[in-house]
Amino acid sequence: SIADYYLPSYLNSYISNYNELFSLTVKNTKSIIEMLLNNELYCAFIEGIFDKSLFNFQEFCTTKFVPVARKGHPLDGKNAKLSELHNYPLILREEGSGTREIFQNYLYQNNDSIISFNKIFEISSFGIIKKVLMNSDAISFMYEDVAKQEVEHGELSYLSLEGYSIERPLYFIYPCNSLMKERNETFYQKLLLCF
Repeated sequence: SIADYYLPSYLNSYISNYNELFSLTVKNTKSIIEMLLNNELYCAFIEGIFDKSLFNFQEFCTTKFVPVARKGHPLDGKNAKLSELHNYPLILREEGSGTREIFQNYLYQNNDSIISFNKIFEISSFGIIKKVLMNSDAISFMYEDVAKQEVEHGELSYLSLEGYSIERPLYFIYPCNSLMKERNETFYQKLLLCF
């Protein structure tokens, strides 16, 4: 989510203003955490839950985590109950994805789980998830900006759920024991200045 929908505008400006090379790896939260702990990456932007005792971190931004379906979906325009979603196919990201973990935690806090849903599909690409949503009665949960363009074009809609409101921070992180602390912080500060 972060790599596709939040970082590009920052990176475009960074590339124009600085001559430093960098490599961008796109994976789910679990994989990124493992790579950081194995010293395969210096730093990362993540959306999911992580052990804050192992990492230095800064909140990059905060965004809404919302239910999404096609425009004209039977629940579009209603203030639905969580139990009403069970009647529709649910599309989730893969295990290890930050968005999946956030959604499953929400269900757990509401004494619910994904097994309550009619059908469950797992798709690792938000691009594909959005295309499937546009042509079915399936629902999914994602960050607001991920579906923003499709909502503005009338292809998708944010659904309203009773008592539902989740805002999540997106983080810049690196291991506490990193020898690259100064470089990581400098990179992050330069990136913020680019926007």
